[in-house]
Amino acid sequence: RISEMRVTWRILAIYIFLNTLSVNSDQINVWPLPRQSTTGQSWGTVVGNNFNFKCTGSSCSSVLTQAFERYKGHIFFAGNGQQGPSPISSVQVNAASIPPLKLHVDESYKIDVTTSGATITANTEWGALRGLETFSQLVRWNYTTDTYVIDSLPISIADSPRFPWRGLMIDTARHYLPMKTIMEALEAMSYHKFNVLHWHIVDSQSFPLESKVYPRLSQMGSWVPQAVYSQSDVMKVIEYARIRGIRVVPEFDTPGHAYPSWYNGYPELFADCPGNNKVMDPTKNSTLLFMKNFLAEMSTIFPDEFFHLGGDEVSYNCWKSVSEISEWMKENNVENYADLQGYYEMKVQQSLTSVQRTAVFWDEVLSQSEFPLLPDSVVEVWNQDQSQVVKVVKLGYNALYASPWYLDRQVPDPDTFYLWVDTWKDFYRADPVADATLTPDELKRILGGEVCMWGEQVDEYAFNIRVWPRAGDTFNLKDFKLNFLKNSS
Repeated sequence: RISEMRVTWRILAIYIFLNTLSVNSDQINVWPLPRQSTTGQSWGTVVGNNFNFKCTGSSCSSVLTQAFERYKGHIFFAGNGQQGPSPISSVQVNAASIPPLKLHVDESYKIDVTTSGATITANTEWGALRGLETFSQLVRWNYTTDTYVIDSLPISIADSPRFPWRGLMIDTARHYLPMKTIMEALEAMSYHKFNVLHWHIVDSQSFPLESKVYPRLSQMGSWVPQAVYSQSDVMKVIEYARIRGIRVVPEFDTPGHAYPSWYNGYPELFADCPGNNKVMDPTKNSTLLFMKNFLAEMSTIFPDEFFHLGGDEVSYNCWKSVSEISEWMKENNVENYADLQGYYEMKVQQSLTSVQRTAVFWDEVLSQSEFPLLPDSVVEVWNQDQSQVVKVVKLGYNALYASPWYLDRQVPDPDTFYLWVDTWKDFYRADPVADATLTPDELKRILGGEVCMWGEQVDEYAFNIRVWPRAGDTFNLKDFKLNFLKNSS
């Protein structure tokens, strides 16, 4: 099925590329567009049974040798093809180092392709992975001659990402997504050079994740016993992502967005307020200890340095209705409910720090009240415009932008047709930096952004058609995006 998806997305990419040619006929047909490229007037061919990726020394890491096999399958999707003129028999891949996959890892690469051969040179294996993806996109299938062709030789490309955090968020709480769907998403992300899977794994509706420390979370909080990711499942996802250069960042959203899924197994964590919008009680030491133990367990499963802690849409009315909470606030000089949430978030951050993890929050943590976060915290802007990104970095925190890239959004701006398919223009128009005046340090703290596929109306059957190809419009070069919009309107 993944090979069929590859062909489908390549056809979509070709359509996009043909449109880009009307913008600038010199542009190379690679997505996202490389920072620098030069092309010539010649062309060459590749044949599946006479083609290999080659490496030497440290360049022959397990990540790259596995990638060589994958990309031969991607390139020669229609069989070996026929022998053509100027055959290119190999690509020499050189990666200088094999650092851990983490934020700010070097993903730059260079590609040179002539009629006699090709080289991919990178500082790290992760950059070499991006180069392999680019090379695979240079090869097109000629249906008339049954040959695989590389046009515009010689080609020289020098590329590096504009942002170090290029994410897709998936929601497995509203609708459980089978493992196969998640793996397909990761495979597709690698085609677009995305490098973060933000896994919104649990929420109010369900808790589909095994915890061995607190087993009732999934036993009482999942839709059905079959709709639970075991810890072994999670590790398979993480490894599948890692060999494609993708980090997995889990999200455990509290103190809101936890009822009834967390409550079903552990009601003692929650404030005893009426109604169906209960919130965890931050005044209970037992609640804070629970979160500390839970996050410590999760840190043994999810190796990434970042954990998303949510913090959005907390119902202060629940806390207001509980007299014990009001009394605790008076005794502890907590003046308002935003500060009470701030107290909770700081305690949970400290628990994360004790297991060497850094917190990511939705931007309510700053828009409700500017309670302090730890210095390296990341704030993800979802319900405000780009000016909130600027505010975040000027306060000294790291920022992600998500609000313009919600894939569940189906009504675009008034200047486009009222069909969800036209939201690609809004996706293209948005930019985390825009025209903001920032210092170099502030600019560095804009890490990038995320495309978010919320799951209220999306299950495994609708997932791919709702995510692709719109998600691919997000992280292209700013000047190219603006020119493309100008020429396509």
